[in-house]
Amino acid sequence: MRTFMLSISVLALASVSFAQNIKVKVGNEIVSFDAAPRKVNGITMVPIRSMMDALQGTMRWTPDTQTISAWANSRRFDFVLRSRDAKVNERPMRMEEAPVVHKNRIYVPIKFIADASGYIISQEEGWLVLRPARK
Repeated sequence: MRTFMLSISVLALASVSFAQNIKVKVGNEIVSFDAAPRKVNGITMVPIRSMMDALQGTMRWTPDTQTISAWANSRRFDFVLRSRDAKVNERPMRMEEAPVVHKNRIYVPIKFIADASGYIISQEEGWLVLRPARK
């Protein structure tokens, strides 16, 4: 029984881990998170409210439908907790990982937030950096 519980604990840590060392910038501005980014199944997840603040965007949470609507750079994106399906300007899009709630924070894949709001992500000297996508 003890071996079984240890195995479950190891598996849980393997699929969801805290990523204290993930550092994010939007351009040259450091994103200040109110909760640490995390990795879920290898996907970098960030608290949506902190990212929207950094992108100078807004968001609305609708508890009845578990839906988030967010606006940044004249784009609207909508998604539902625990679903990988989303919409960006009414166009369907699929996220790498479903948004989740952890300790009262909604975590969303950073790649989805970047793509949905018109940014690209690069890795620069230990940082994930979001820069406006060129048209």
